[in-house]
Amino acid sequence: MEILKGAHGATPTDAVRPAHYRAGKIETIKIIEDTIKSQCLPGYEAFLLGTILKYLIRYNSKNGLEDLKKAQVYLDWLKREVKERMGDD
Repeated sequence: MEILKGAHGATPTDAVRPAHYRAGKIETIKIIEDTIKSQCLPGYEAFLLGTILKYLIRYNSKNGLEDLKKAQVYLDWLKREVKERMGDD
């Protein structure tokens, strides 16, 4: 039986759990899950923080500076949300 491969030769498992999210001892999704759950953030802020973590964790093994720039955009959005929620201009 032949294993199906997708883009860049990735197997279905790799598409769900690519190497750039499994580089350390703890899988990126587990870091994000633990952080979001322990912070008890409002939904949109939780999404923004999770996305920031994703880009910061993978930048060195995937898109380099592009991922750092993306993380900065999401961080700016998170800062705006927090300022609005806390009434800090």
